[in-house]
Amino acid sequence: MKMKKTARTGKTASPARIKQLLLNVFLLAGIWGTLLLLVCCGGATYGGQLQEGDIALQTVYAPFDFSVKGEVDQEKTDELRQEASRGVKPVYDLHLSQAKPKFEQIDSLIQALSEIQKIQEATLQEKEQQFSEKLKPLELVLSSGNMETLIGETALPDWTERLKKSLEELLTLGILSDADKKTLAESKTEEVMIRDPEENQENARPLAEVLSLEEAKPKIEHVVFDHFPESRKGRSAAIEILEQLITPSLSYHQEETERRKKQAWEAAKTVYKIQEIKKNELIVSKGQKLNRKHLMLLAALEKEVSLTNKVENILGIALLIVLLIVIFIFSFRRYDPKALHDYPNLLMLGAIAVSTIGLAKAVTLSPFSSFLIPIPMASMLTTVLLNPSAAIMMTLLLSLLAATMVSQKFGLILVTVLSGLTAVYSANRVCRRSDILKAGIWAGIAGAVGVVIISLISGLQIKVSIYEGIWGMANGVVSAIVAMGMLPAFESLFKVTTNISLLELSDLNHPILRQLFIHAPGTYHHSLVVGNLAESACETIGANALLARVGAYYHDIGKMEKAEYFTENQSDTLSKQRHEKLSPHMSSLIIVNHIKNGIELAQQFKLPKRIIDFIPEHQGTSLIYFFYQKALHQVKEGEVVKEEDFRYPGPKAQSKETAVVLLADSVEAASRSLEDPTPARIHGLVRKMINNKFIDGQLDECNLTLRDLNTIAETFIKVLTGVFHTRISYPEHEESPIRREKK
Repeated sequence: MKMKKTARTGKTASPARIKQLLLNVFLLAGIWGTLLLLVCCGGATYGGQLQEGDIALQTVYAPFDFSVKGEVDQEKTDELRQEASRGVKPVYDLHLSQAKPKFEQIDSLIQALSEIQKIQEATLQEKEQQFSEKLKPLELVLSSGNMETLIGETALPDWTERLKKSLEELLTLGILSDADKKTLAESKTEEVMIRDPEENQENARPLAEVLSLEEAKPKIEHVVFDHFPESRKGRSAAIEILEQLITPSLSYHQEETERRKKQAWEAAKTVYKIQEIKKNELIVSKGQKLNRKHLMLLAALEKEVSLTNKVENILGIALLIVLLIVIFIFSFRRYDPKALHDYPNLLMLGAIAVSTIGLAKAVTLSPFSSFLIPIPMASMLTTVLLNPSAAIMMTLLLSLLAATMVSQKFGLILVTVLSGLTAVYSANRVCRRSDILKAGIWAGIAGAVGVVIISLISGLQIKVSIYEGIWGMANGVVSAIVAMGMLPAFESLFKVTTNISLLELSDLNHPILRQLFIHAPGTYHHSLVVGNLAESACETIGANALLARVGAYYHDIGKMEKAEYFTENQSDTLSKQRHEKLSPHMSSLIIVNHIKNGIELAQQFKLPKRIIDFIPEHQGTSLIYFFYQKALHQVKEGEVVKEEDFRYPGPKAQSKETAVVLLADSVEAASRSLEDPTPARIHGLVRKMINNKFIDGQLDECNLTLRDLNTIAETFIKVLTGVFHTRISYPEHEESPIRREKK
């Protein structure tokens, strides 16, 4: 009980405190970031979990105007495809290899001309006649003047080469047949694609620049002039020959053109019918069976939300998590300030929160109902590992945070709060692991009731209500099973002592207690009585009775090393005289040393810290009064007896449980000295011992109230009166007359 308050000073915070503060800040920042990542990553706001045939659990209205892509508009899509197909340029291949037969005709023509030139006796007219006959197989006809020019040509090889180059240049221009050019003109084709297979090149050419045979003939004169600039007659003969040799050099590649048209058809954009959704327009009604159109609209709405409000949504959730953490911290500062400064406790609470939200995210991404989000798991774990007040805050805050991940927010908050608070109440006195399952069943029942309430409010069908109610019931059971699996890991990782662990330590067959029974039987019996007193008192003031009883069992284990120096173990005169041979200081050191020995023994057997705390705190800084008074009586002139030399090292009791054990220990030890333990004497003794501890300041650092002290005293009196009750004297047993006669 705190009667003194330390005044606030202006001293600079110690480095250790600054380090602890920074550590807590980094821890809280890590928890904040992890929770934000879990809540915001993945998932869907509206339609991500739904399938065709599911029942809508809420009415959804459009929060803003948006458009949705509906079915394919086949008519417009076909128009685009046809337009894309028509836009494909016809493919023509340029085949210069077709010039080869024409070159052979030129060679034959020159060969014939050479033969004619070798005839000596014939007149020019005869030569022309013979030349004309030789040209007939070549399907060539020349005028008399041009034949005369050719017969008179002396540089036939050079002339032949010039003629071939002229023909090749003409063919390279790309020449279509008159029929193909007419067809292209009628189809209103503006460009054609000309490929050169030999050079592996292609280029688009306007149709106006592509020549037909008729259009190519005027080009012959310009080409020939470039190659026969010096001879007008030679040009005339070359023009007449080329007009007969020129041929189409472009051929239509139908297969390639069709392939490109098909490719353009397939690549054309598919046109969908667009449905405009206005703000506040009804998308789906509660209880309605979802069809493909509903899912399409919900998916479109989900996409629009993620695109337009993603940053704002993340910012809002980030601020919400900060607010929830701040509320949680201030609640702790009010109801459990010591737990707030305990770094492992903060880390444990963060781990519980992150684990719960992680599982919640998994549920939202699964086909299961959102009512399976395991908030009761966090409620049970926090209750068992820490305390119910922290569990209540954890339940409320995680329910709000989980609601941001689902669409039916109000329903989820109601169900998880009901099941979570029920789990807190049911798990408050858990002593066995099976009790967690019972708490989960009660939480499941509360969750199912919550779902029924939501169904009635929303007007859902009975079939839907029953289906969702099963999920609510399953939530509690599944949460309990998961909590049972995670509890040992949390106990081991964060060194937490739960009621379940305490129940295991309360087994009197524990190795330490067995050794205590063998080596210090008086202390063993004393510890059991103190445990009963402390348990009864803690039950009446609302403290942890099991913790007090178990702590009492182990509070004096340090007496085993020198058990004979403690009164309760002194059974003969020799034992009682041990301190008479020692100085008061030495006796005091032996008595005080049982605290140090007890802590070392407890650490050796790896007892939890909450149990080890009972060993020094059950004496606090109490005065070893008997040896202090003995030292005062034996003090010599000039010597000073310091009171602090006869006090225990402390610390003082820091919790209700250790304070109750401190009082029970002193009361039980003093009660053994009562010669005539009448109720009145027991009453006076108990009041006196409690007042002495109160006046000595041993209760200054725990949170016991004066009302608690009065309740504890009444409980001690009641228990000790029962222990020391006066027995009724019964007459000695006499044998019956019948038995005497038989003898």
